[in-house]
Amino acid sequence: FMNEQNQQIPQQAQDQGQQVPQQGQQPQGQMPQHGQQKIDVSQIDDQELSVYITGLLRNDIADKEQLDWTSRRVYDINAYYGVKPATDWPWKNAANFPVPLTRTLVDTAMANIMGSIFFTPQDTVQVDGVGPEDRQTAKPLESFFNWLSFEEIETYKIWDKIVFRSLTSPAGIIKVMFSPLYKKVLIESIPSDDIFVPLDAKGFQVHQTDHVFQVVPMTENDMQDRKRQGVFEDISEIQKGWSVRQGSLAQITTQARDIAAGTNMDQRQRRDLYYVMECYLTYYWKPKESNPDDPGVPVELIVWMTPNGGKILRKKLNESGKRPFVEVIPYPREDRFWGESLCEVIKPIQEELDYTHNQYINAMDMAINTPLFFREGSTFDAENVKRVPGGAYGIPDTGDLKFQPLPVD
Repeated sequence: FMNEQNQQIPQQAQDQGQQVPQQGQQPQGQMPQHGQQKIDVSQIDDQELSVYITGLLRNDIADKEQLDWTSRRVYDINAYYGVKPATDWPWKNAANFPVPLTRTLVDTAMANIMGSIFFTPQDTVQVDGVGPEDRQTAKPLESFFNWLSFEEIETYKIWDKIVFRSLTSPAGIIKVMFSPLYKKVLIESIPSDDIFVPLDAKGFQVHQTDHVFQVVPMTENDMQDRKRQGVFEDISEIQKGWSVRQGSLAQITTQARDIAAGTNMDQRQRRDLYYVMECYLTYYWKPKESNPDDPGVPVELIVWMTPNGGKILRKKLNESGKRPFVEVIPYPREDRFWGESLCEVIKPIQEELDYTHNQYINAMDMAINTPLFFREGSTFDAENVKRVPGGAYGIPDTGDLKFQPLPVD
């Protein structure tokens, strides 16, 4: 009955003048995908595009500054590495030692997360066949993917850094891309200092935010490779130094890491590295022949530009409509892109523990070296007489000296 009905439907459609595909006929063309607008990117004005991107970047930087980004990141670094400045309270050079609670919890969380992901480091990918014909090749394919993940992509090393940054910063950022130079897929952990997105972004993809920018540091060899490939126009416009981040974001956090590690990476980043901003954005473009009231055409673009000066180096269509970033945020904030670090979450406990610990040490110092009072005009030489275990000191009159009383408990 169903076969008869199915045979009648095409005949009815033909009788009504509709086109009906014949048996074996393949569909022509493909479904249009987001970001595949048939336009020539050279028609997009570089100056207008640069002004638009620079405005978005300025807003993202202002949002980070409003979050007190720099001081929070410096706290994360200092809390994990146990860096505390000298203090003059309650007296000069009083105890100010860090209790390693933050580092203990971060390292424990890292070990548990990495252990759950890489319980067997060389067996992290699972491939299941969909149909009977797939199940025969599922195991060999699974073995190949695990070898590729562990040996070629070095997933374990990358994820170790991703997990660490997700616990010690507002987000762990993953970038997945194919390298034409190395002919393989690369996975990178991107510092959150280098990423700029709207404060209320739901993620990195097209349906989650209208743009995501990454500041990319490049060495001299990277610059020479770009020159050889000819991928950038006016490559001489790329300058060394901090550019967009100078004095506000990554420079200060890098200096904090240098203090913790005893290195001078800040000098290298200002002296030896070039910076390019890689932009993924939805841009509403208006053709020159369009009317002012006409709506713009949404175009998914990938743009490379200099953060300092806004010079467009290259632009192209993002034909896949995909952006190569993924966020890992263990402690999210409601309706906000940037979350909290584990260091921030336990900050009140860490500070209370440090305060209690240092108060105890100061009290012990006070008990061991009790303050001494002597009568003005006494011949007691307080500057030269320092008490030591087993010391004997002559004094003119015992009534001249008094020690500060200490609590019994």
